[in-house]
Amino acid sequence: MQVGSLALRVAARIIAGKRKPDPREGDRRFYEKERLAFFSPPGAAFPIVWSINSVAAIAGGLHVLNLPPNSPGRKEFLRLQASAWGLFSTFSAAYFDLRSPINAALITLSYSTITFYQCWLRCEE
Repeated sequence: MQVGSLALRVAARIIAGKRKPDPREGDRRFYEKERLAFFSPPGAAFPIVWSINSVAAIAGGLHVLNLPPNSPGRKEFLRLQASAWGLFSTFSAAYFDLRSPINAALITLSYSTITFYQCWLRCEE
């Protein structure tokens, strides 16, 4: 996923007309210039939270992969999980490289919708 995410970031920079990759400092300045809600977590929280989220998603995916192939909802859950990882890999390119909070909001909304639907599928059984 990281290689795909990096390729998307490079493509987004080219589309946005930036031939040279911005250093991470440029991303940080962009984020800090955004008008954030008063309840926004500090930037240092994101790597911690996303690490926990990724580990939990991988553990859940492995659990579902180990279910019998004919388990109800298994294929749909795995398709949704693949979609979620695809959205996850596009976020940095859409937000930081294209400088678009609207893209980021749409990706976040889509990711959240998929996650809630996955939970609903598993709780339904």
